[in-house]
Amino acid sequence: MRSTALIMSLLLLVSLAACSGGAEEEPYTADVVIIGAGGAGLVAAIEAAEQGADVIIVEKMSFAGGSTLRTGRLGGRGSQLHEEAGAGHTVEEFIDLVYKGGQEQGSLEHIRVIAENIGDALDWYVEMGYDMYINPDSPDRPEHASGSNHGAELISVLMDKVEELNVEILFNTKATELVMDEGRVVGVKAVSDVDTILIDAKSVILATGEFGANAEMIEKYAPQWAGLQTSLMPPSSSGDGHKMAKEVGAKLVGMEWMVVRHGYLPGGVRVDGPDGGIYVNSESERFVNESASREELSSAILAQPDGFAWWVLPLDEAENIGRLNAQIGQSEHVFVADTISELAAKTDLSPESLEKILDELTVAPYGRDADAFADFSVGPYVAAKVIPGSYTTMGGVDTDLDSRVLDTTGQPIPGLYAAGGVTGMIGDGRSAGANHAQLAVFGRIAGRTAVADIK
Repeated sequence: MRSTALIMSLLLLVSLAACSGGAEEEPYTADVVIIGAGGAGLVAAIEAAEQGADVIIVEKMSFAGGSTLRTGRLGGRGSQLHEEAGAGHTVEEFIDLVYKGGQEQGSLEHIRVIAENIGDALDWYVEMGYDMYINPDSPDRPEHASGSNHGAELISVLMDKVEELNVEILFNTKATELVMDEGRVVGVKAVSDVDTILIDAKSVILATGEFGANAEMIEKYAPQWAGLQTSLMPPSSSGDGHKMAKEVGAKLVGMEWMVVRHGYLPGGVRVDGPDGGIYVNSESERFVNESASREELSSAILAQPDGFAWWVLPLDEAENIGRLNAQIGQSEHVFVADTISELAAKTDLSPESLEKILDELTVAPYGRDADAFADFSVGPYVAAKVIPGSYTTMGGVDTDLDSRVLDTTGQPIPGLYAAGGVTGMIGDGRSAGANHAQLAVFGRIAGRTAVADIK
């Protein structure tokens, strides 16, 4: 009996040990650990690996790409294809474009580095197989030759290179903590579906993207946009890197900076575009001059009693706006009617108030020149229920010009680097393509510096 009990006890211990999936495994080791497999993380990984480093990427999603997957066109100047096309901005023109796009609140020093180096980064993409095309009408927005899926095509090219360089990616693995030793970052703690993981590293690069999908962080850092009901940001843009960096003493800059768009249907489909329509709230009141900036329109809509507006315009105008036209007859939030009174009935608006608004379009306080409006004299008409949503966040960790993360005294935190949407350098807003140019240039710089500092 005693021997049987002893055997059963040993079997129980073995069974418990086998089931202890939450225990820490033997640590991984790498020269460079990169947190995030979006555009910035992949660029940094390739650069570091080409410098001879052993690189591991930690990615909490099951796939690579992050917010780069939704990139329209890229951004930049000065590539060989620009020169061949005889198109594009000078360094100073590109600096001016990006700086003004950020409401003149960004770091001119960082923006200059972007302007001076983005051409080389674009050439680097082409060398890796990115089929780039320079449209002479918008040379600052390089495109993929296919004409679509620009960001997704870039991620595909970068992933091919990452695999060629034997960079290991730990998918479904969320970094939770930066490991410190005597003031230096020496590794990363992470959790996968089954284990807690420790990765010892000589350098760590944050490439975790923005925080636009984190409502709590928006409320904390950008309270003017608290209450936004939707976001164009992917779920991965939840501010993980911002939080980990702050915990080890990093300085955060411009955390109130956000790019917000006013024309989303409930649920997140973006439909805004140039038009001559009007915005009316649920109480049948026009409440804003429609020529205001996107941020001003977003703020005005957010302040309405129910946080939404009816965007009213003639059907022929709506059909010229691709995003909106695609939702006509498809979305429960888009209505079409032959007359204003019928449209009012479908949207629970007052027909008398709506008719009066259309009769007084040029009258203060929200008057505009008559030629700024579409012709409302003949139907049919469209009304789309729109809400404001976050497009991207622009604030993040402060870095020097070599992508080293700075602490609150302005000194580098040894072993810690950052690139892409987790950083704050462009300002409160951005010119089209500027975010891509930032990740391309400083992703490469982060990869190089992270390796150089350990040699």
